[in-house]
Amino acid sequence: MISISWYLTLTVGIPESLLMVLVGFQLYNLKVKIEHAVVIASVSAIISYYVRQLPVVFGVHSLIGIVVLISLCWLFTRLPLYKVIWSVLTGFAVLAVTQSILIPLILWLTSIDYELIKNDVLINSLLFLIQALIVGAALVYCKVRKIYIFDLSDGDQNANQQANNSNFDDIT
Repeated sequence: MISISWYLTLTVGIPESLLMVLVGFQLYNLKVKIEHAVVIASVSAIISYYVRQLPVVFGVHSLIGIVVLISLCWLFTRLPLYKVIWSVLTGFAVLAVTQSILIPLILWLTSIDYELIKNDVLINSLLFLIQALIVGAALVYCKVRKIYIFDLSDGDQNANQQANNSNFDDIT
């Protein structure tokens, strides 16, 4: 069991899920309303809070979280399931790789002990803030430059219809 506090759910869980959705959808040129993405991230983080209370083997909570995020994205966007799966898994991979690079680097630069990061919610939140700023900047860069891994929009109604409904486009 790897429980987290409500504070971490609010300061890390919701923004992390939000970034996962926005990055994943951006990298496949799929649109999601920002309001929907916020609701998806919030519900996902709350469910994750409770899943982490369960006595499951380490890593299973992440798999459950991914399934929950895929389900919520599919329910809100009604995109074909394979597009949602690719988007969420890619968003998860981007955040996982970023964290895998940043945490050891920050530990090395600051000489902070890993146990301190794990046990101190403030340090944990600050480390996530660094990751969020880097991933957020990359997201804006990809959005402005129209960078995609693969264009799954197929010029279908998602690209045309939902583009008009996306407030995320307003920031670029």
